[in-house]
Amino acid sequence: MKKLLPFLILILCFTALQAGVSVKSSVNKHTLYLSDTLVHTIRITTDSSQNIPAPAAPEVNGLRLINQSSSTESRMSIVNMRYERSVVYNYLFYYKPTRTGRITIPQTRITVKNNVYYSQSITVEILDGGSPSPPADPYDPFGTYDYEPGPEGESFVLAMPEAKSVFVGEPVVVAYYLYTTQEVRSLNLTEEKDFEGYGKSLYEQPQNLNFERTTYHRKSYKRSLLKKMVLYPHLARQIQVPQLVGSIRYLRYGFQNRGFRSQPAFIQVRELPSGAPKDYSGAIGVFSLSQRLSDHTLKLGEAVLLTIQISGKGNFNQFTAPKYPSTSAYQVSTPKIKDQLTSGIQGVRLLQYTIIPKVKGEIKLPAFKFSWLDSKTGRYMSFNTKEQTLSVKQGSLVPGSQPSRTLKELQMLGLSGKTDYQDQGPIYLKWWFWSILALIILSLIPSFFLYDKRRQQAKDPKKWQHKQLQITLKQELQRARKAALNKDPEFFQIAQNAIQNYLNTKYDLPAHLCQAELMEALAQNGVDAELIALISSFFTQIQAARYAPTSQEQDPYLQLSQALEQIATALEQA
Repeated sequence: MKKLLPFLILILCFTALQAGVSVKSSVNKHTLYLSDTLVHTIRITTDSSQNIPAPAAPEVNGLRLINQSSSTESRMSIVNMRYERSVVYNYLFYYKPTRTGRITIPQTRITVKNNVYYSQSITVEILDGGSPSPPADPYDPFGTYDYEPGPEGESFVLAMPEAKSVFVGEPVVVAYYLYTTQEVRSLNLTEEKDFEGYGKSLYEQPQNLNFERTTYHRKSYKRSLLKKMVLYPHLARQIQVPQLVGSIRYLRYGFQNRGFRSQPAFIQVRELPSGAPKDYSGAIGVFSLSQRLSDHTLKLGEAVLLTIQISGKGNFNQFTAPKYPSTSAYQVSTPKIKDQLTSGIQGVRLLQYTIIPKVKGEIKLPAFKFSWLDSKTGRYMSFNTKEQTLSVKQGSLVPGSQPSRTLKELQMLGLSGKTDYQDQGPIYLKWWFWSILALIILSLIPSFFLYDKRRQQAKDPKKWQHKQLQITLKQELQRARKAALNKDPEFFQIAQNAIQNYLNTKYDLPAHLCQAELMEALAQNGVDAELIALISSFFTQIQAARYAPTSQEQDPYLQLSQALEQIATALEQA
């Protein structure tokens, strides 16, 4: 895997971020009654955060605008080793129908990065009478939600420790819940205010607000879990749990924001009781233990595995594994610890001791002892195994050698059974090391050019756009020259598109303008009158050459190619 890492870096260095812009529009329903509310949503998706002006509310004959709102969301993902980021802008417009019949919401013009986009036009049917159906969720025009304006309501956040009194070092989970009677759509946590007397770690944090019905102080609320964290108290006194600070966004005649601060909550921390056993290593919680010996009969040179399983809830990450001492009759390895824990406080821990006999015969293994403080009863508890006996027989190998059974046990513990190792030499003397290094260095060259390209683009966007337009125009001119030399009829389309696309992009003009409208728009943008006349004449000649018959003495390809070169030179100097 380590050898493959440079190649993965190489691939990532050549990956370019590509994304486009999409504009979509939708309505909450296509058939509705005069008493219904129509929600028209325009959704703009881009590859990065942009300063996009909010589009104007479409003016529709037969619909009366009553409200509007907006929201922004960011999404990140890695697909096929490519990092992709998108930002979605939602603009919502609320209308009340004023007449029956078919009504069409027109296209809306939107400008993003000097490019013009249009939303789709949508036709709806307004019926007279009937009972209104619930409107769609503004965040998802294809779903529904129960919306009823009603009173302003209330929202607050409670911190709820699972225990009001704990011992020093005993972990305690604190859950934070949002209680509300409002239509909360989103929540933003901005700060965690900490106090003295504890350490902390994250236990659980849902990605979305998932509400459930509950009762608090004899009043009905919707409740959603915001976060759970684990506190590790280290001072014997009353401590205050962390306080969450943030804001909520709720719906009441449009979207509104409200700040919040979780209500204070306290935990009483007690000193550890006296009378701790001598082997006590700091474990606090509720535990159950069991043991297993892999074999009781073996040959000299083989090994057995003693496994101690600790299950329950407590401060697993704050106590050490008990020592199991070696003797002249056997050798005991440092225990290997395997954890299957949630946030380091709940689950199962396995302690695995490898025991290798040194002599044959009957070997007595002493009892294993583990002590802890039971957090429920406040008393010290101990787990003591019975003394066990190993029957060790004479093996075919001398002690210290590694037969297949011993190798299997050691490999199960993640230990190597090899005794002869090949001298690999320094890694920098290997040919493949320098090959990989050379590939990495070569990969930095296109990365540098890509960085410089984007730096120039960000420094002066207008200058960068002008430069790119000139490059594109020269490329199209090259295509037009080739088509003209071959007398290819595609020349006329290539030449017209080259000039028209250049003008549309440079002056931010719609692509659907006719020739007269285009000339008028160029004049409004301050283009020289002679250049406008030249362009207009060129477009007229293009149309005539494309559709009108010509004599053999005339060569429209040569004439129009020269006119194209003249216009391109004038545009570069404009």
